[in-house]
Amino acid sequence: MVEKEKVAAIIGVAGTGVAKAVMPYCEEKRVPLFALTGDDSVRKIKQEFTFFSCASYGDEVRNMVRHGATISHKSVFVVHTDVPAGASWVDSARLSAQDNKIEFKGAIAAAPDGSNADVVLKAFLDSKAAFLVMVYAGAGVKVLLDRLHQAHVFPGSIYLLSQGATPGLVDSVRSSASGLIVSQVVPNPFSTLSPLARDYETAIAASAVPKNYMTYQGFLLGRAFADALGRTKGAATAAAVADALQEAPLAYGDYKLDYRGGKRLGTSFTDISMLTRDGRFIS
Repeated sequence: MVEKEKVAAIIGVAGTGVAKAVMPYCEEKRVPLFALTGDDSVRKIKQEFTFFSCASYGDEVRNMVRHGATISHKSVFVVHTDVPAGASWVDSARLSAQDNKIEFKGAIAAAPDGSNADVVLKAFLDSKAAFLVMVYAGAGVKVLLDRLHQAHVFPGSIYLLSQGATPGLVDSVRSSASGLIVSQVVPNPFSTLSPLARDYETAIAASAVPKNYMTYQGFLLGRAFADALGRTKGAATAAAVADALQEAPLAYGDYKLDYRGGKRLGTSFTDISMLTRDGRFIS
C-alpha cells in the first residue's frame, strides 16, 4: 500500500507480532501508523510515526485489580496467555495488588487452545483467591469459562481482558456467564450518553453490523482519524497527517487521544463493564 498506492497512513494494525513487524517499516518510510494495538513491550519501542490509540494490556490489568479491590475483594489470582509477555502482565497485577493493599495469590500460564484448562482451574481454586483476572484471549477463553462455570465459580468474580471478550464468545457464554466482568478500552457503545451515540447508531444500521465494543472501537478510531484529516493543511501527505494528529487532542466525551509534545501513547482510558444475560454490557 505504501509503495504501490502511495498511501499517507496505515490504520488498524492489530496484534503484537504484526505491530513489531510493521512499525520499523513505517518508521523507515515515515508513514504514520494509527489505531495500533499490541502489548506493553511494543509501546516501549520509541517510534516517531507510531500513534497508539488504546490503553495497554498493562493498563487494563492494573484497572481490573484496582476495581476488584474497590469492591472489597481481598486477594487476586492471574491467568495469562502462555506467551513471553505474560510475565509483564503478572508484574502489573502484582504491583497493582500491592498499591491497592490486597494479596496477590499467584499466576499461571494458560495454553491458547485451552488444553490445560483443568490445571489452570485447579491452580485458581487451590489459591483460594477472591477473584480471578484473565489476561487471556483466543479459543481457550471459552474452555476455561466453561470449567469455571462447572466448578460453580461466580461470574462476578471473574475479570476478562477486552481482547478476550470477542462477540462470538459473548454470544456463546452469556447464559452461563451473566455477571462476568470485562475490561474495556473504549466507552460503552450501549450507552446513550456517548457524544457519538447517534452517529454510531446510524453507521451500524447502514453497514448492517452488530452493536458491540469491537465495531464501536472501529467507528470511534475511524472518526478520530477523519477528524485529524480535516485538520491537514493542503494535501494529506504522510507528514501533514502526522502533524494533524499532534496538533490538538481528539476528544469524544471521556475518550481523548492526545499526541501533543511528542507523546505516542495517546490514551490510557480503561473502563469496567459487566455482561448481561441478553449479551449487552453495562458499565
